[in-house]
Amino acid sequence: MSFSNMRVPGLATGMDLYSMINDLMRARSMPVEKLNNQRQILQWQQEDLRAINNSLRTFRDKVFDMRLQGTYMARDAVSSDESVVKVTANSSAVEGTYTFSVTQLAKGAYLSSSGDMKAYKENLAEQFYLPEAVPDSITFTIKNGNKQADFEFNPTEKSIHDVVRAINSADLGLKASYDQKANRFFLMSTKAGSDQEIRIMSDSQGFLANALKMNHNQTIPDNAIDGADAKFSLNGSNFTTGTNTTTVGGITFNLQDQGNVNVTVRSNTDAVFNSITSFVNSYNETMANVQKKFTETRHREYQPLTKQQAEQLTEKQIDQWEEKARSGLLRSDPMLSRINSSMRTTISSPVQGLGSNEINRLSAIGITTTPYHNSSELVVNEEKLRQAIRENPDEVMQLFTKNINEGQTLENDQDKSNHMGIARRLYDQLNNTMKLISDRAGSGDGLSRVDNSLIGKNLGRIDKEVSRWEARLSQIEEGYWRQFNAMEQAINKLNSQSAWLAQQLGTGGGQN
Repeated sequence: MSFSNMRVPGLATGMDLYSMINDLMRARSMPVEKLNNQRQILQWQQEDLRAINNSLRTFRDKVFDMRLQGTYMARDAVSSDESVVKVTANSSAVEGTYTFSVTQLAKGAYLSSSGDMKAYKENLAEQFYLPEAVPDSITFTIKNGNKQADFEFNPTEKSIHDVVRAINSADLGLKASYDQKANRFFLMSTKAGSDQEIRIMSDSQGFLANALKMNHNQTIPDNAIDGADAKFSLNGSNFTTGTNTTTVGGITFNLQDQGNVNVTVRSNTDAVFNSITSFVNSYNETMANVQKKFTETRHREYQPLTKQQAEQLTEKQIDQWEEKARSGLLRSDPMLSRINSSMRTTISSPVQGLGSNEINRLSAIGITTTPYHNSSELVVNEEKLRQAIRENPDEVMQLFTKNINEGQTLENDQDKSNHMGIARRLYDQLNNTMKLISDRAGSGDGLSRVDNSLIGKNLGRIDKEVSRWEARLSQIEEGYWRQFNAMEQAINKLNSQSAWLAQQLGTGGGQN
């Protein structure tokens, strides 16, 4: 490296060149610090807006359910004797009282050892055969319903546990097990129904019949129990099913025993009430998030910390400073103001086109806005809401779910919105609002903060400006070092000449 490219820290002058150049560069770096300040503020705004969008997205999922008629058609089903049948109902069940009779439960097929097997040994040969009578292999075929599988085992290498594992993995719909203490082998179908039939199709060495004591005459085991269907009647109509849990007319019956019961289906007022109050709570929480950012205090004296400033503070002090610095960055933001007002209008405006239905706005079912200025909070009169659900369930459902009639001609988007149920138009409003925020702050789906959103483009512009400034500052710093290096070299040369001259003058004086 040539001397001109070296950084000489004041050897000739005795000056602290590092400190001097750092001070000079600090002044030169002010534009970069200003850009970094702008970038940090934009990033914080971006994070706050994306957090609001996530809150809106969560609320939109709640609103989606409120658009569905099934949300308002919740049903309760009650059995007069749950030891016979347990019941539940979905929204398609018709209210009323049903007579229900169970004459037979569904059951699976079953086959087990008819007597004690020989005591367990490490392999099939030792457990079941004398040394001189051990077969080369054990083969048999088992069938369950329309499924069949062949099995083959080397008796000197395999144990009864290997037989269990092979049957269980054969896709026969069978569960095999071996009780070592009782010395019994068990086979049972994993499903119930008359199509479950365990059959021994072949047993060439008599392994199943003799060793496992599963006695059978040709293919039908003597001690086998075939599966059976459940049989029941509903309001006099007979049904057969291969399972003890079945659904008819929106009512799910879980059969427990034989017997006769009455089943009552009625509207589940509590479920509808809970859905609506949950919707209101979610709305209030979402709008509170928007209002908080809109009214948050701005502390302009607290600006983002520079790297040098942060190095002089503790982590706690940094957190406290940044809490102040990022507070109020969306205060009085016009977009948040529009969100607040549009949501208030969307949720409070009456639903048109309901005919003679007097329940055409939330206040008609006991949901009102607080009287405070610009407040978006909703308050529920529980007694009035329950009464509306109980006495006018269809009207309450229409208030939230009404859609524009097919072929209906409306002048503009606002007119269309006015003719839609509150949940339907609110869902559309949320989608539009979320798009506006995404256009400004991005979706946040990727790892980069720079995208095609308004803030993303500004961040990209600032990054380019910072890169240009950093390249320029690097050149400026190198220029300072070249200047000071040249000064150091010149002074060093002068010092050398002065020393030589002094030496010469000292030598000459001694000669005279």
